[in-house]
Amino acid sequence: MTAFYTVPHVAQRIRGFLDPASGDSFNVDIATESFIRGGWFGRGPGEGTISVSCPRDTPISSSPWQPEEFGVALCLILVALFAFIVIRALLKAMHNDDPFSRFGAAGLAILFGLQSTINMAVNLHLMPAKG
Repeated sequence: MTAFYTVPHVAQRIRGFLDPASGDSFNVDIATESFIRGGWFGRGPGEGTISVSCPRDTPISSSPWQPEEFGVALCLILVALFAFIVIRALLKAMHNDDPFSRFGAAGLAILFGLQSTINMAVNLHLMPAKG
């Protein structure tokens, strides 16, 4: 709450999230359009039109054109893969006897999962962009 009133770019990001018409929502618009155009199974590799208009070096969303080319089904498979990696790492950490290794592995797994979740949630406009 304090950051909203003291840090201008935080307030701008939150206002842009609450009212997309007032803020810079280019990345979110591109990602949403990509999901709509791609459908469940996509248009095929290289067949998307969003990849032409979207800069490939966007800092928030690394690849918003993938749902158009590969579809929602592949995106769900990628989400399942991320979840599998995090769960497997946490299970391995839980069975480790060394406390340092256990906490290190669990911390890395949670960091990996949290950053992946934040990136996906921002692309789907479920949360405001961080930073």
